[in-house]
Amino acid sequence: PGGPLSLLASHDVCAGELTLRRNGSTQRQARAFFDWLGGALDEISTVGRDFFSGGFVGYLGYELKAECGSPNGHRSPLPDAMLLFADRLIAYDHQRNEAHVVALTDAGGREQARSWAETVAERLRRVPPCGAVALPQGGSSSFHLRRAPEDYLGDIEACQEHLAAGESYEICLTNELVGPPCADALGLHRVLRRVNPAPFAAFLRFPGVEISSSSPERFLALDRAGTVEARPIKGTVARGSTAAEDREAAARLRAASKDRAENLMIVDVLRNDLGRVAEVGSVSVPVLMGVESYATVHQLVSTVTARLREGATIVDCLRASFPGGSMTGAPKLRTMELLDALEGRPRGIYSGAIGYLAADGSADLSIAIRTIVSSRHGMTIGAGGAITVQSDAEAELRELLLKARAPLEAVGLALHGRRDGATVPARTRRAAVLERPDRTFAQSAGGHS
Repeated sequence: PGGPLSLLASHDVCAGELTLRRNGSTQRQARAFFDWLGGALDEISTVGRDFFSGGFVGYLGYELKAECGSPNGHRSPLPDAMLLFADRLIAYDHQRNEAHVVALTDAGGREQARSWAETVAERLRRVPPCGAVALPQGGSSSFHLRRAPEDYLGDIEACQEHLAAGESYEICLTNELVGPPCADALGLHRVLRRVNPAPFAAFLRFPGVEISSSSPERFLALDRAGTVEARPIKGTVARGSTAAEDREAAARLRAASKDRAENLMIVDVLRNDLGRVAEVGSVSVPVLMGVESYATVHQLVSTVTARLREGATIVDCLRASFPGGSMTGAPKLRTMELLDALEGRPRGIYSGAIGYLAADGSADLSIAIRTIVSSRHGMTIGAGGAITVQSDAEAELRELLLKARAPLEAVGLALHGRRDGATVPARTRRAAVLERPDRTFAQSAGGHS
């Protein structure tokens, strides 16, 4: 923030209160968030580029679902949405190794914007290459599961009872690892993006909260021609420790009937969500259940595309699709009601969305997974998995911990100089042992990672 047009918007969905901070002043309004966002986007326009060139950037928290047809059972201690209108920025093109200095302005501010851009460009030319991250040594950070392993296993059984009763077909149950506050969230993010590089990595620093994400999953992208893309992920398996084991793990995931069923159900949820705002006949699935490989896991990923119907906007698309179906289950609204009762807590930023809504009409948002949220309340890492009638409770718990492994390794390295610096109390060790013996989440004796 700081540019003449910059604005920081935050929202409390339970209170129905929107807070706008601009140029040192604060204004509060009793207003729905998506109503305000639609009007704000209508008021801005700029020429499109091949990169984000100004607009809103930030997060939409899971409890914003209350504006999308699903009443909340819990209230997050953090704002349910925070968006910064970025009118001055540096956009870095990693493929071309180019930095673009961007200043949005109205007609009266062109000279000021040009002067700022020239000053920043000159400063960038003098910036030396970024050095290695200096890692501290010693100590540890202890994390605990918000829902203890035995309780989570019981929650899985309760999910399967709901499934047997026909109340849902798939329930995306989650849990949360909770640790101490983090003094250097940006340093932690620099380590996370090396430990677990991901296509939707993001770091956000807002008043009272810092977010470090290594998400592999696109929630929604909209291009300037009106084409929408979603890339839901369902199905996860650890990478193998040898090339042969890795190929076998990918093949096993590709053929797994349970994972394929999970993925197919979420694809249907996304087709239905996008169909509410798309041109008739434009919804398609160009990729169904492809295997994609990341630093620590293989994932089963599908691609759903559509063309927005005439007059529909990205805000209409968000109202129809939020939160992402891969984090809820099916049928969506009833399953979210079940999840509120089962999980007994707000999800907050986790399983919401992170990204931008640009002034040129484009947008790109990830699902907020593999994400560390840092605030005065401590660090939290959400993780979970889809529960179906085929689910094995112990296997589901192992999958949850597998998904949390990379963020926890980043905490250990960034804050304590070693991968085993993020510890889990002994009472959770039995449930925390992962399949790969060379990189376990928690060992049966000795150090933890």
